[in-house]
Amino acid sequence: MTVFKDKRFCSDIFQFIKQHGLILPQKRYLLAVSGGIDSMVLLHFFQRFAQKRYGCEFAVAHLDHGLRPESSVQAEQFFDYCHKENVLLFSDRRTPVRTRVQSSLEAQSRLVRYHWFAQLVKAYSFDAVVVAHHANDQLETLLMQWVRGTSIPQGIRPLKTLRFGTETLSVIRPLLPVSRCDLEHYHRHHTLPYWEDISNQDPSFTRNRFRSQVLPLLIAENPNLEATITEHAVIIQQEQDYLKACTQRSFVQCVELREDYLDDFTVSSYRIKLAVFSLIHPALQRLVIKELLSHLHGERSAVFSARHIEATLQLMSAQSGKFLQLPLRVTVIKKKAYLLFRQQPEDSHK
Repeated sequence: MTVFKDKRFCSDIFQFIKQHGLILPQKRYLLAVSGGIDSMVLLHFFQRFAQKRYGCEFAVAHLDHGLRPESSVQAEQFFDYCHKENVLLFSDRRTPVRTRVQSSLEAQSRLVRYHWFAQLVKAYSFDAVVVAHHANDQLETLLMQWVRGTSIPQGIRPLKTLRFGTETLSVIRPLLPVSRCDLEHYHRHHTLPYWEDISNQDPSFTRNRFRSQVLPLLIAENPNLEATITEHAVIIQQEQDYLKACTQRSFVQCVELREDYLDDFTVSSYRIKLAVFSLIHPALQRLVIKELLSHLHGERSAVFSARHIEATLQLMSAQSGKFLQLPLRVTVIKKKAYLLFRQQPEDSHK
């Protein structure tokens, strides 16, 4: 049995934070803490080192989705813990509602959480929200992206900016290099409290099925799978950063933003100029389309799969007037000289 070494555990996180510039002096951070083991380790780490090592401030955000009978009691217990520890806490109860065919309760819960985080960050002048994603989450996310057909699986980034309309939210993940096993060792070593979320065992959630059914089979084939995938994710993300710069240059050359009128609605639309677009490499064409969809839907653009991107590319050779209906009410119309991407208003009628 491996003996847990607190100094080594913290050193690995220090190095990761320094490598990616995640925590900076004089900044204010909002910690997303559910009360589970992972986020309680995150909170304890900040209690130990936020001022002592980084000279920064932090507060905690705890959101009760109200989906479990015991969640309100756990929220009250966590409130008492923060009060005892003299930790500034923002708490709220917001129950997600499934509003779209493409949206699972899991996805809606995440959207509700991050919208709330963005509101707190703006209202109280925080610099970023900090979440407790770790190496096992990275592995699960990459596998889920591959299985779902995401055009370019990249996993979870240490630092990412999310867009919610005109608002942006910086999200940092300092625990990303650490395994769930090490987090549990740290938790026991420091005898931290935690509040179990029984929905994490519910197989109706996609991530839970991957965690309990798929990953054990893969790890049995390769016990080092977690470390291997984590290393590959870093390489993939660095390569994608380079391609991102290339994509931005092509996007400026190929894409125009327009304001159109549709059934008395003003809608934002984008036009891809085919004369220019057809000259760039197909790999960049795919990335330009993904970037365009990201401009329309921000973080929700992950719903557009490789199949949707390829169907859009095939529309280039179609007759003028042909169209393609994508998720989230996006319509792509082939015109003689361009592809028109139009966001259908929710209240409009065909």
